Amino acid sequence: MNNLRILVTVICIILATAAVFAYSLSEFPAPFVQSNGVAAPNLAIIVGDDAAASDVFGAIDVALALQAAASKFSPLQDAIEISASGESISMMRNTHILGVNDFIGNLREALTEVDLGMLKGGTIVTSQAATRYNQYLRFQNSTGQIIFDIDNNGRVSDYLSFESGDQLFEWQLEFERGLISEIKDGELKDLEDKDINVLGQLMVIADTDFTESSGRLVLKLMGGAVSAILGENDKQSYKVGDKSYLVEVLALSTTTNNGEGSVKFRINGELTQELSKGQVTPLSDGTYFGVRNILPSQKETQKSLVQLYLGAYYILLEDRNINDKYNTTAGAIVNGKIVTTSTVQMNGAVIVANKTIALNSIHYYLAAEPISGQINIKSGESLSQHMKTPEGMLVPTWDIHYNGLSQTGETIVQFKPVSESKYKFDFSNQEKIYYDLALLTAKNNCLRYGDETNDLWFIESNLPTTYYGTIGDFFALSKCDPATNKNNCNAHILKYRSADSSSMSSGLLKIYFTDLGTGNKDITLTLQGSSYQGEIQTGDGSFAVYANPTQNVDGNVNISIDLNGDGAFTNAKAIIGTRGKLLVDLGATNTNESNEEGRDAYVCTNPTITLRTLSKEFDKAQGDEIITLTIESRAGNTIGMQTPITATSGYFSGLKYIKHNKQAGLSGFGIFFDFYSPGERAETLTLHYPLEQRGADVLVGAQTEQPAQDISTQTQETMQLIQEPTAKNMLSATTKTQLGNIVKFTSEIDDIKNYNSILIGGACVNPIVAELQGNPQPCWQSIAPGIGLVYTYEFSNGNIAMIVAGRSAADTKRATAALANKMLKNIQTTQARITSTADKKIKVVGV
Repeated sequence: MNNLRILVTVICIILATAAVFAYSLSEFPAPFVQSNGVAAPNLAIIVGDDAAASDVFGAIDVALALQAAASKFSPLQDAIEISASGESISMMRNTHILGVNDFIGNLREALTEVDLGMLKGGTIVTSQAATRYNQYLRFQNSTGQIIFDIDNNGRVSDYLSFESGDQLFEWQLEFERGLISEIKDGELKDLEDKDINVLGQLMVIADTDFTESSGRLVLKLMGGAVSAILGENDKQSYKVGDKSYLVEVLALSTTTNNGEGSVKFRINGELTQELSKGQVTPLSDGTYFGVRNILPSQKETQKSLVQLYLGAYYILLEDRNINDKYNTTAGAIVNGKIVTTSTVQMNGAVIVANKTIALNSIHYYLAAEPISGQINIKSGESLSQHMKTPEGMLVPTWDIHYNGLSQTGETIVQFKPVSESKYKFDFSNQEKIYYDLALLTAKNNCLRYGDETNDLWFIESNLPTTYYGTIGDFFALSKCDPATNKNNCNAHILKYRSADSSSMSSGLLKIYFTDLGTGNKDITLTLQGSSYQGEIQTGDGSFAVYANPTQNVDGNVNISIDLNGDGAFTNAKAIIGTRGKLLVDLGATNTNESNEEGRDAYVCTNPTITLRTLSKEFDKAQGDEIITLTIESRAGNTIGMQTPITATSGYFSGLKYIKHNKQAGLSGFGIFFDFYSPGERAETLTLHYPLEQRGADVLVGAQTEQPAQDISTQTQETMQLIQEPTAKNMLSATTKTQLGNIVKFTSEIDDIKNYNSILIGGACVNPIVAELQGNPQPCWQSIAPGIGLVYTYEFSNGNIAMIVAGRSAADTKRATAALANKMLKNIQTTQARITSTADKKIKVVGV
């Protein structure tokens, strides 16, 4: 009950301070990233001067998330592509996006250390020679593809998908001058104990095994989160992640195991088996512990030492014939697990028989082995989460992440029934003018363009002497033309309201129209030859209007309009251009002269409507995307929409069943199709048409674990306490520059109302948050324990302040993680509560 009171107090404070609540958390990253993809000029991410370092990390995570959002639209792409840390990279390239149905290797076939810091190379020196090594991640043969489908759990969404058995990636290690070693007793002695970077993890070649007769080579590599050196009877505390380990060396021998030595440890009270050089053992909590080397003392007064890894893992790579450059054989074992879908190809040769060998390269290939079905990675997930053997990634320091489709902004185009016999067509044109148009009505067992009594005309008459339009009819006017690649146009829908024929004797005729989007338009026609002629103006230019001089009884004047504005009447068609530059062709014909009502816009064959996106709107050259749908006449003068909806050019996923008569689909341009079939009446189709092509956000990069660091030997028994630095001591000017100077301290802010701001930390560490909350006393009481909150203020000038806070630093860190990882994208309220589940997963609830 007390926690509830606290939460209510917070909400009351927000209501008292903010001007209006118009902002929804689902709108993030707006307004911090503008609709054109550029960061807001008044953007600030604000931390308290004395906040904990975790608040700074949270601010950086949020800043990078905003930068990633901006990169989809603007030159900021170059900044994130290189990235300050080199820890991750988008598979998009410069201004080119990874589109729906694209393979992830389409834009980046290979990554090098220029792209990713984790692929940094180095130099290995042996007694034989020295060589530089380089690392590559290759995706040219990867089948990773952006799809829209139903996953193994029946969920319909966009995914980064891999078919079972298909290649995920290739990792290559290249030795520029050959890695040369002496061969001794079936081992490559010069390679052992050499350090090497493997995908961002510092590892050591702990052991080798070479059979010259067959060419079989086995390399055993070992690495870990903590690398340290201890002497016999030493004990030391280390921290791996959020867990501490007290490591004690109980016994150390340098003469056992054929002179290689062995060591026995006690770790948090748990005794290990006797371990020799290169051996690894799992602890009871799943953490690995290994021995890198045993160093005998050279003096009687000194202890012998053991070099150890905590949090260790090891990799065994095997090729059964390194002389065969083209076959991939054997594979990998990682932390004792056989990676059955891995293959290894080591290229090398014996230089001098029984003496020296040169290793030129190592190629590691991994194929998909899903937990079930195929691998479908939804937004916010990573490849390793879906792998039956995630150890196949070789090290846990990297992954392939899918962050969903870009938020491009969109316009709604809808075909909806307003009765069991009538469809409407709703859209906004490129001037953002909204139209709600009567499209088709079932009548006389056919379909009539328009409503029950008035026709819709989108195809011209053959000649101006054919005057088909009567009072009450609708006319589609547009200069869109797919044949000439013209989609920059403004469609308008006019209703012919009435005519004033009182001045026809003077050669003048007044025609009254209503633009369904903007209001009334009146024009005056003049008698020219055998007809009255004039022009009507819209946002697309001028359109000729002709009127029949003989039909003038009671103002009932028939008219004809040049619907495509080309100055001629040749049965041309008006193509509807919507916002976002979708071109809609309403059908092949809008008349059926054999029908009993003659000039009425009847079609007795089911019309096909074409949705076209021109090739020039796509990021990469291709043909137009053309998707067709058919509206049909049904028994009893009812109407409906046929399925399937299909693509005649380009890609369309087809409609996938969700639930409750709802289906969804996705096109290559990124059009979301929402299809609702209630059963008792006509179907509704809603198009979420993107204002530019949607691209997929696929990141290849590092996880949170960092490469092992050597720690000086300590012999104290007590646990080491690590004091976190404060924000101002930690966030250097260089780091701020790399983040575009958007991360600021509270002391740098004059008036918070002048910023679109994200405030990190609660009232105890962030004075601006304290002020907005009414300076609660004590400062921590505004938020209940164990809870992180994300909520917004909207100031009277329209600027937004978003507060990301918790009672503790850990609570705030969870909240920033939720925001940075797009976990609030479905929260339609201004506030969200973030908690941790029993299995330490983040839970987000709108409040």
